[in-house]
Amino acid sequence: MTQLAKAFKGRAGLNGQLLAVISARIGRLLILTRGASAVCIFNYRSRLQLKMLDDEALKDIGISRADALAEAGKPCWKSSRS
Repeated sequence: MTQLAKAFKGRAGLNGQLLAVISARIGRLLILTRGASAVCIFNYRSRLQLKMLDDEALKDIGISRADALAEAGKPCWKSSRS
């Protein structure tokens, strides 16, 4: 339970309970969002680096320029496997 939820829980009545529940749910949502944001940032940076590789480096890892550009063009929230 977040500190905000604890503070609201101490208030008397239905309003305090409702605020405590809402605050706890917002806290959980923020935790989930933070994880998704980290994945999105990682994907964006990885794809940017892939796009910047020269043809020789791409050949070394077995990826064509077309494949690298296709991967780099994906939005950050898309998995590399889709």
